[in-house]
Amino acid sequence: MLRLEAHCYMSDNNHELKQRERALEKRRDELLVEKQRHATQLSNIKQLVKDSGRMEDSKYRQCCQAQTRHVQAIAKIEGLLAPIKHELREIIVREFEDRQVSIEVRSVETLRLKQTVQALVTLRENYQRFAADHTRVSSMREMTAKFVLDLNEVIKLAISKPEKA
Repeated sequence: MLRLEAHCYMSDNNHELKQRERALEKRRDELLVEKQRHATQLSNIKQLVKDSGRMEDSKYRQCCQAQTRHVQAIAKIEGLLAPIKHELREIIVREFEDRQVSIEVRSVETLRLKQTVQALVTLRENYQRFAADHTRVSSMREMTAKFVLDLNEVIKLAISKPEKA
């Protein structure tokens, strides 16, 4: 039961994380395309200024203003990208932690199952001794023998591999 609940929780949580990660990556990619567009325009302006040599003042001011707009746009985009990158890193860490928790839950469940089977085997041995004791009433021995058979079925069920659905 614990394993099923932990698996369902992690599965739902993992699904939500993957959706969030995809949305963040899409937004990041859109911002990176826009940033690249501004960087290309900035590069073109710098090349124009370099190739033109001496420009008239109005043309030079236009280039400087355009350059400033593109630099500011790039800075704004980088400001928007920073929290996205941070959140993507957090998602990666959470996914890693979820995998670790899943591994730990499975190992705890395996240990608990082993302990439970060992306890059942001990219980079965006690009842087998009781059923074999001829100083007991025969009806009690028969009832105990039946109980031992039922315990065997429970032990077989516990150690059998789950069937795939």
